[in-house]
Amino acid sequence: MPQSLEATLAQLAGLNRQVSAEASASLLLAQTRQFIAAGGPVISRSATLVAAASDASAQSKLGADYRCDDYATDDLAIQAAIDALPSGGGKVVLSEGTFTLAAPLSRNIDSVCIEGAGLATRLNLNGSTAVISAGSQSGWVFRNFDTDAGGVDAPSDAILEHFEEGVHAGLDVAGGVARMGAFIMQWGSATSTQDTVESFTFNEDFPTACFMVTTQRFGGGGAYVISVQNITKSGFDSDRTDQIDGSVGFYWFAIGH
Repeated sequence: MPQSLEATLAQLAGLNRQVSAEASASLLLAQTRQFIAAGGPVISRSATLVAAASDASAQSKLGADYRCDDYATDDLAIQAAIDALPSGGGKVVLSEGTFTLAAPLSRNIDSVCIEGAGLATRLNLNGSTAVISAGSQSGWVFRNFDTDAGGVDAPSDAILEHFEEGVHAGLDVAGGVARMGAFIMQWGSATSTQDTVESFTFNEDFPTACFMVTTQRFGGGGAYVISVQNITKSGFDSDRTDQIDGSVGFYWFAIGH
């Protein structure tokens, strides 16, 4: 039995609404994919959170998840960001500006990265206590921010790419030895006294190996050189040319790990 005109129209209206809804959903999905492909922000950033200092730019504050303006002390804002990271770790990005802390930052999880905007990001506590306490954790990374003299309490496997009072914390320099991560540089001076093979020792043994030693005579060198041979973990041999007479001072520089 043929249906009424009203029923037919109602059925057509329903089909139209269904087609429109499906078309709208497809268009929204396509636009979303296009937006993300073009570099648009990802809505969910659960493993990367941003904290903005009170003196950060308006733009930095607008894009931050946590703003120091909203907390009684700056450490509470950063700590809230750290506490919001998943238990498996993540990253907290600090804006430019000065963060004045009332207590050290910490959390009992591994694999956390704290990253700033270079020397434009400064963390101050009291000048003697570490601004971040993570010495008992593993896999922490400290990158591109400056601290007061308290520095950070870092685990032994930490990656130190931050600054302490404007000095790169990953460069440990003492007694002619500098360490940056696994690499070690040593330097010193010595005196060659005879035209034969002589042995010289490093300031300390390289743990694994030394793979390069270079020398430079005092006063710029001259035509004849102090050659290097037989490099070991603990030192090197030199054999100067016969054209050099008497005692000759020279600088040496070595790199190893």
